[in-house]
Amino acid sequence: MTKRRTSHRRQTKMNKVITVAVVVVVLVVMALTCPKKQQHEDAVKEKMSHVMKQSVNESLGDNMLVNLLSGTLINGGLDYALSNNFCVKDYLLFSVGHFHGVDDKESTISFGIFNHVFTPSEERMREAVNQQRDKLVDGIKGETGRR
Repeated sequence: MTKRRTSHRRQTKMNKVITVAVVVVVLVVMALTCPKKQQHEDAVKEKMSHVMKQSVNESLGDNMLVNLLSGTLINGGLDYALSNNFCVKDYLLFSVGHFHGVDDKESTISFGIFNHVFTPSEERMREAVNQQRDKLVDGIKGETGRR
């Protein structure tokens, strides 16, 4: 019986050591593969650019010249917006991208883990873009109405 108890204790202790080792390895891998700000910017820009181009095509039609001009304007606007209103908080094991909107509210728009950045669905992104556009237009209308 003592051999069985000793063997069982060794096995239990060995299982604990293996479990701790696996957890440590996973945490180290998470820390090493935590996405950086540029990865978040690229993922958000790609998704937002696609959503905005679709919106322009729906509004103005599928015209090659319109697509070229709108693509250039959209990419330039996104670069500006992301460089001025986008920040990434690094939590060592994962990172979170936040966008400061027109109303100065912070919205979480990306989550990065294991070297991959997750962004909202195109539908949610489209809703957010439309909300920001409407707030900006309302702000502009309010400013011109005061003059």
